[in-house]
Amino acid sequence: MASSLRVDSLERVAACLTHVTVDIHNCNVGSDGDRAATVYLEAQFRANGWTVDTRCFDAIDRQGTGVTLTSADGTTFGVFSSPYSLGYKASARLQAVSTVEDLEAIDASDALLPLHGGIAHEPLVSRNYPFFSVDKHHRIIARLEDSGATAILCATAPMALQPAEPIRCR
Repeated sequence: MASSLRVDSLERVAACLTHVTVDIHNCNVGSDGDRAATVYLEAQFRANGWTVDTRCFDAIDRQGTGVTLTSADGTTFGVFSSPYSLGYKASARLQAVSTVEDLEAIDASDALLPLHGGIAHEPLVSRNYPFFSVDKHHRIIARLEDSGATAILCATAPMALQPAEPIRCR
């Protein structure tokens, strides 16, 4: 009896995971897919006797429609925006940064600040997560917030912002 319950439970878990990672599209935080996954998982937990405490917060849900970056001489660069990036149009001097030390040493006020290299090799973890913290990221975020930069760009490797396999959020 216990063996059949275990198989049934594993099949149910697999079905739930498939539903939230394959069937529900666009699971970016704040999106319709994220809300649908939350409602679905809450219902699954409650149906199995769990108490669910949901914490709501404001989040941006935007789909990019295209980004361009054009230099003063008219050269255009290909750019891909994060689904959380707000639209922006600016003209400013460039002040490129590749290390935390560079970021702390420069005057970034009124500059377009492209981050590349070591400082941009991984997504920054918000300092407001109650369950996970990266002090180096807090230091970078604090300096960026205080920098006075007109805008901040982050040049990352193509896979740096992709979800780990096998979970695919579409």
